[in-house]
Amino acid sequence: RSQQEMFQDYGHGYGFGWYVSTKMGRRVFWHTGNDGPAGYASIVEMFPEDHVTLIALTNNTGLSHGKSIVMIDGKPVTIPASPVREAADEIERMYFDTFPH
Repeated sequence: RSQQEMFQDYGHGYGFGWYVSTKMGRRVFWHTGNDGPAGYASIVEMFPEDHVTLIALTNNTGLSHGKSIVMIDGKPVTIPASPVREAADEIERMYFDTFPH
């Protein structure tokens, strides 16, 4: 019961400690954390119906021209190193385009 309450939208797209919304036509629970001056950012997104959780941690809070390699279903994929939100969005697009659910 307490888990149901955590992910219940009590208004403004927020439950008990988690944002509740829809992304790419899927229900998603998410939260971020960052401290620009300290140089880190993070995001956790859970897609419960797809049994998919994305956790992105970075010490790159600004734009970069570097590359990052992530593993998607055991296969390495190269993406631009970018702020954590942009990286998370790109990883999710690649995953759900490759493995439609």
